[in-house]
Amino acid sequence: ALVQLGELEAAEAALDGSVPALLEVGDLKMAGGCLIAHGLIARFGGRSDESEQHNRRALDLCVRTGDPANAPVCLEGIAAGVAARDPELAARVLGAASALYDAGNIPNVPGFEMFYEATSAALAEGLGASVLDELRARGASSARTVPLGELADV
Repeated sequence: ALVQLGELEAAEAALDGSVPALLEVGDLKMAGGCLIAHGLIARFGGRSDESEQHNRRALDLCVRTGDPANAPVCLEGIAAGVAARDPELAARVLGAASALYDAGNIPNVPGFEMFYEATSAALAEGLGASVLDELRARGASSARTVPLGELADV
């Protein structure tokens, strides 16, 4: 909630120490959720590489726990993290995330779509809408054949 309100410092303070503590007690799903939140904080703090790493760690936990609901959120975070350095990869990863939402009938987390609309808009501007659509379709197709843990690199 603090991230959604833009209270990044307060959110970071609230999350401080959460991931190691949750891993210690074996709550991998909640640790993944905290990593996603850390990724959002890093992204909005201008730390794209850090954001990507948090989301990659969260995706790994999704794979380990079989958590289909958070996996597309992680992929969206990874796409946002790589968009500046590899827009084509980012577009494919967004396509894979979309396919996972659709395949699992998983709704976007209310309020979270705003976090990734900017990524899609920047990719459309940089790549062009038709190229973005083509790359997203390739990523969506990959989601049907590529193991979840490898979708961040389709």
